[in-house]
Amino acid sequence: MILLTCPTRVAVARFGDAKREWFDSFLELPHGIPSHDTFNDVFAKIDPEAFQQSFSSWAASLAARIPGDIIAVDGKTLRGSYDRASSKAAIHMVSAWSTANELVLGQLKTEEKSNEFTAIPKLFTLLALEDCPVTIDAIGRQRDIAKQIVDKNADYLLVVKHNQHTLHEGIHDLYIEAEAKGFTEDFTDSVTEEGDKHGRIDKLHCRVTHRFSGLGALADKTRPNSLWVAEVYRYNSNAGLIIDSRE
Repeated sequence: MILLTCPTRVAVARFGDAKREWFDSFLELPHGIPSHDTFNDVFAKIDPEAFQQSFSSWAASLAARIPGDIIAVDGKTLRGSYDRASSKAAIHMVSAWSTANELVLGQLKTEEKSNEFTAIPKLFTLLALEDCPVTIDAIGRQRDIAKQIVDKNADYLLVVKHNQHTLHEGIHDLYIEAEAKGFTEDFTDSVTEEGDKHGRIDKLHCRVTHRFSGLGALADKTRPNSLWVAEVYRYNSNAGLIIDSRE
């Protein structure tokens, strides 16, 4: 399947003219390809929310139901969408990507990146998430979002960073306490991976615990199963620099 985007109504009409023979193979076009004005009138009458629901239903019909399929939720600003003439902000989209199907299952427009946490719950109402892990970056680390995923019988992998100060600090203290004990009681499971990228060597060391005592409301209504802490070591083979970050 090939998806083609046309930036303007004129481009849509031109594409139709260029592919007239192909469209004639499955459409009845007694009056030819509609003009760009006709396309403009049609697009203006489309209800965006109804179209979104129809698009999500169509995308779901294409996607195979694969238990364990990872659904990656992320927000991106569309390149070139800033309107200088009218000073309108660039378009920011929140999308749900099926990694197994390599398909966007649904997406919603937001005014800016900071509004992602309000768009994500709306996006989830359009999706079937059962038995699928859902990944979201730090902006989605909200108890209501985690609960919504759990209520849909799915699993979540949510990133905790400094924007969740109290929770991040609690996890940090828990890790430091376990480290001081030599990881004999908590964070006992670990995995290490290395990769070489353009002269830079990344070493990722993860440790996991199933203890949440002292982390307050983390377990409230979200039923977490495990907590992972990742240490990333980056070596620049040319300059000999080492960067250590812990998330």
